[in-house]
Amino acid sequence: MNKSVKSINPREAVFTKIRHKSKKTVLEFDILNDHYVFTCEDPVHADFRRAWEALGPDVAAILEVNRPATWQAENPVLPYQVTITRKADQRTFKITAERALARHEEALTLNCPPVQDDGIEPGRVLNESTVAKLDTLIEEARLYLAGKRSQPDMFGSGDASGEGEPSAEVAALAEAGAQAGAESEEASYQWGDEPPPPGDSEARLTYYEALLEEVAASREEGTSEAGDERLARITDLQGRFRRWRDGYGVSLDGKGFERTQALSKRMAELKREAEALPRPDLEEAAA
Repeated sequence: MNKSVKSINPREAVFTKIRHKSKKTVLEFDILNDHYVFTCEDPVHADFRRAWEALGPDVAAILEVNRPATWQAENPVLPYQVTITRKADQRTFKITAERALARHEEALTLNCPPVQDDGIEPGRVLNESTVAKLDTLIEEARLYLAGKRSQPDMFGSGDASGEGEPSAEVAALAEAGAQAGAESEEASYQWGDEPPPPGDSEARLTYYEALLEEVAASREEGTSEAGDERLARITDLQGRFRRWRDGYGVSLDGKGFERTQALSKRMAELKREAEALPRPDLEEAAA
């Protein structure tokens, strides 16, 4: 179902497609049971453009066309579309890019095989750096939807800085997040506590950080039950965090986004650590 985007909250958007090509940006996303398609030809902000460019070398590596080392610099792979599907706590990305050809006017279209942000299948799981770049792209798409665009060239110089001030809607969202964060700054949380409201980004980040530290502090390696329980808790926490991140995003300041990236990285580290825990009782039973 396609609906008007005039009254939506950009923080609630769960993106399914992000596309920018030929000066046109297309964003497809879901909010609850409704599907939205947003098309706009306003110039993108420099941050959005840089997010696409930063993803280029990673796409070249996925396609195995990043050798020799000078190839990407001389013949860059330029991503312009990302589609995202979700199953449980796993995201699958399909990235489309293009590369200019020296002897042809039309560019070569490159379609990446599906890649995932989590899982155990060799060759299909993205590294943390690429996932971070995709998350940055998603966040810039959210900000574009909220009104963060490039400033027009007012003097005919042909150069728009792209460093314009955020729209009134972006400023309002940021102010609301800051106010909610100030009210919850002193909050502390434990595993059984109810989470703060999903729109209160500052409190939600504090909540997930506290739970993550609680899991990290419970390094029990004596039995398989203890190891399995720890793995189950970190997997549950990772899933809850990803659903909130994808559904609501984070506060619009850089610090909030950095905290989100740090949480994602730390959760992935703890999950790998939990999966590698020794299981003495199982090993004895097998012997």
